[in-house]
Amino acid sequence: MYNHLIDAFDTLIAPFPDHLRLTFCDCAGQKISFPFKDHADYHVTKPDIVASFPGKKLPRMQTNPTWWTVSMTIEAKATEEQDPFGKQGQVHVDTVTQLAISARNLLFAHGFCYVFMIGLYGHSARIVRFDRSSAVVSKRFNYRERPDLLQRFFWRLVHPIIGDTLVGSDPNVRPLTSNETQWVSGQLEKLQWGMTITDEELRKGRKVMVPESDAHDAKTRDFILFDLIDVNPRLFSRATMVWLAIEDTREHSLDPSCEDPPPKLVVFKETWRQIIRRPESHFYERLSEIPDDVRTGLPKMLYGSDVGKREVEAWKAAGGHFPYEADSSHKHIARERSLVRLVVNAVGRPLKCFRSTRELVEATRDAIEGHREAWEVGVLHRDVSTGNILISERAEERFRGFLHDFDYSSMTKEMPPPLDDSDPCTDPLLCMAEVCDDDDLKERTGTYYYMSYDLLETEDCVHSVHHDLESFYWVLLWIILRHTKHDFKITRNQPNPCAAIFQFGDDQGAANTKRGWLTKPRSFVLTVEDNKPLTDLLHAFRMLIFRTNVISLYLEPREYLTHAAVLELFDKALARTDEWPDAAKDGP
Repeated sequence: MYNHLIDAFDTLIAPFPDHLRLTFCDCAGQKISFPFKDHADYHVTKPDIVASFPGKKLPRMQTNPTWWTVSMTIEAKATEEQDPFGKQGQVHVDTVTQLAISARNLLFAHGFCYVFMIGLYGHSARIVRFDRSSAVVSKRFNYRERPDLLQRFFWRLVHPIIGDTLVGSDPNVRPLTSNETQWVSGQLEKLQWGMTITDEELRKGRKVMVPESDAHDAKTRDFILFDLIDVNPRLFSRATMVWLAIEDTREHSLDPSCEDPPPKLVVFKETWRQIIRRPESHFYERLSEIPDDVRTGLPKMLYGSDVGKREVEAWKAAGGHFPYEADSSHKHIARERSLVRLVVNAVGRPLKCFRSTRELVEATRDAIEGHREAWEVGVLHRDVSTGNILISERAEERFRGFLHDFDYSSMTKEMPPPLDDSDPCTDPLLCMAEVCDDDDLKERTGTYYYMSYDLLETEDCVHSVHHDLESFYWVLLWIILRHTKHDFKITRNQPNPCAAIFQFGDDQGAANTKRGWLTKPRSFVLTVEDNKPLTDLLHAFRMLIFRTNVISLYLEPREYLTHAAVLELFDKALARTDEWPDAAKDGP
């Protein structure tokens, strides 16, 4: 279908050396899914033409294509009138969206910092550059009259100043070799790792070089990322990716005859931080004030660096400057993002992968305890969600689950005085107000489905401890509705029980639905099949939220939801040891 265009592109790159030459392929009508299986159906796209990596040959006609061999896509429309940029209307929006989806998928698949796409509209062309904050679109040009512009673009694309792959690729990231995937498999066997990871998924991993800190002379360490735990699949976002990883220590061994040191699994996280936000490493530094002998439900940062910050400081040292720095009120400063990479010691699996409902409750309970300990040193998490609670995989840990991802957290300016939430009539905001940044607390944050109904309902609501504690309830309810047998009634029109309680997009509608659930009569009980402790815990938790976060709004003095009250519910449920189902028959 696009042979004439592919022939033209081949002619343009014919003078390139073989190791730099791109292969262009016809992909018309072929679906390409999101690169990772957990979001495989998230915005499937059908690019018209795809380009390989330099020096890699692909068949001209693609069947069952994947993003792993693609470096760029080209969308072709028949007429100049179909150029979507600067125009209104759903058709034009859809055309831009197709480019954006392909860009998003390439950024995730290869760990690119930014990616280039080409749009052809009749005899006109545009080059579009996407990153995590925005897209930049070139002026339209006639590629038949000026083919040299495309040729120069392709030439520069395969000649990056840093690295040896493409402009936009991260020089600190590369795909795994077959030797490395075999090594990882061997290390997992030594660890007797219980979770199955297919060879196909293992090949989607990558090797990343991570500075130990933000110091300009910090040493670097190599980590092999082999299992994606969680991902935020949006294009213009933090684009957080959380991986299981192993440090590759082979290259650092002084004696090649020595055996590899015992492998240690870690959690690797990368995210594109808004530069107006506090780096996550600052929160981990504060959490390090918690003594090891009492620390529960919280990971420790081992290494980490704000990669963008380090790069900017290097440029500044060389005399460079950035326009937005001249005026902190610049309207686009909030869009600026910086790549942050962190390595933490706690290793876990997603909450939805619980092996028994008791383990699910234990992990959630320990995450609540971690939330309490963080709050006591002046850190409020503000994004409690299913993705931010993990079940510990290390037998030696003193906790069953832990809370991570402090990107959206707020923190006191200094270490606070002792904070005590044991009195339910003490406003937790009063405890924080003397030492906390009010602007942080006034900004609404959180994963939408798990936000407290009060945050959804009240526009100027100040985010506080009791909102996070309510989010733990919504997380537990979500997991139970999706992964256990229960008596919640579903209908042909509403087969998904979560959709009946968790709405998205309309704040007032979402708040009303949650409020309606919380205010159901005391006689209403969601029953988990053959699981009295979990059934009673859910009911008691709902009643506690109803009393403190709903009814108490109209009472003086107000009663607040506290860590102590919530932990007491969990401890009572877990104390009923003989009543929990047999763990061997109680998985999701």
